[in-house]
Amino acid sequence: VSPTPPPPPRRPGQYLPLQPKPKKVSLRCAKCDNNKVNSPGLKFHLVTSFPAKLTSKNPKKGSVIKREGKILLRRETMDRVGESRYCDRKRYVCESHTFDTVIKRRLINYKGKKCVQIYHPYCSVW
Repeated sequence: VSPTPPPPPRRPGQYLPLQPKPKKVSLRCAKCDNNKVNSPGLKFHLVTSFPAKLTSKNPKKGSVIKREGKILLRRETMDRVGESRYCDRKRYVCESHTFDTVIKRRLINYKGKKCVQIYHPYCSVW
């Protein structure tokens, strides 16, 4: 195996120094200062995004319940992170925080009828 050739000279007899590029921070915890650069072995969990609106004129009850559950999980997690409930940006939470299951009730309107649905979102805890 031959060694890598030196970079091309700028001027005769002068070479550019080979400097490593600084690592770019791609993931950052919304609660603390952990990121992929200073904690490379740490895993990050993406806060669920808002689901798309239901396009059907007559959506199934199960899809309405599932959509409301995702919205509830997103808002609950964003409250615990300390962000706005309606923030659209992607947020991550590192696994160094504890996660807990909480019980939440939500009033859902389906075809003019009101029903109460119980959810068990798995949210991070301070």
